[in-house]
Amino acid sequence: MFLPLTNLGHRCRAKYKYGFSAFPMFFMFLSFVPLFFIWQWVALKLGIPNNVPLKNHPHSGAFTAIVLPTFAVLFFAGYLLGFAVNALVLKFICGWSNSRLRELFLESNLPDHWYKRCPQCNQARGHLKAGPKTNQQIWWGGWTCPNCGCDVTIFGKSRSA
Repeated sequence: MFLPLTNLGHRCRAKYKYGFSAFPMFFMFLSFVPLFFIWQWVALKLGIPNNVPLKNHPHSGAFTAIVLPTFAVLFFAGYLLGFAVNALVLKFICGWSNSRLRELFLESNLPDHWYKRCPQCNQARGHLKAGPKTNQQIWWGGWTCPNCGCDVTIFGKSRSA
């Protein structure tokens, strides 16, 4: 199943999490540029003037039916392109192997030093399969260290009882 870095935000340290989200976010919002030109072209073909509210025009349904799916496709394509650029940067600039890239992007196996760590025993969070164990973890996030049982917040601090 292809879900790139599905649980990254909860397991990964901030600098890696934000580093990996930069290109996908950039290309997602860059998709507004071609969308603007597509929007103008569709409006011109349907005869929709610039300064008229769309709801007052007879072709507003067709305009919406064309522009909204186009927006969704371009936005998702920008997101995937961002992950592809991440992979290219890691391969050609950082020198990562294809197997390491596959582990990271397709299997979500992060390098050990990327994981959040327990503040008491310094154990890496790793791949936790268990869900939240307390009501505070359900509402506010966090995890329980499998090594020492410490209740850790999403910010990596020990939660006092």
